[in-house]
Amino acid sequence: MGKSYARLAPNLRGIVFQDYLIFYYPREDGIDVVHVVSGYQDLESLFSDSDDE
Repeated sequence: MGKSYARLAPNLRGIVFQDYLIFYYPREDGIDVVHVVSGYQDLESLFSDSDDE
């Protein structure tokens, strides 16, 4: 279930809920939710390895 976002991070999946994207990693016994973000946010910056924050 959900769309693959492997271009942002390996095995990453996401699903849209209203105006939000819920990013998760599937596991054999469930999922690990890693981000819940506005659908209007720059997604590339969420998963970059940069420490520019």
